[in-house]
Amino acid sequence: MTAQAISQALAPYSNRAFQASAVEPLEEALAKARQGNFRYLFNTKILHWEDRATEWSGIPDKITLQMEVYDATTGEKLASETSKASSKWATFGGDHPQDLLPIPAESFVKQLF
Repeated sequence: MTAQAISQALAPYSNRAFQASAVEPLEEALAKARQGNFRYLFNTKILHWEDRATEWSGIPDKITLQMEVYDATTGEKLASETSKASSKWATFGGDHPQDLLPIPAESFVKQLF
């Protein structure tokens, strides 16, 4: 879901994106990006994921993501940001941390472009 959020955030700015099918070490991901002739690698890590029963506890769902962009050719880190998002107090039972993923993803990508 995290990779999908980044891909969707990139869609207005890029005509081609590839998502890894599993978690892999950075060096492997960079090698695959080079093989696919991609210019950039977006590496995202979930640092904090808190799913709460907000509708009755009043405690919001929370996520913290670390997002990085690498030059696929050189492996140089070009940008990095740690971003947080939390749900509203009144969610009526429908929100989950994964629903918050587009918030930091879109914010990070928008800053890059």
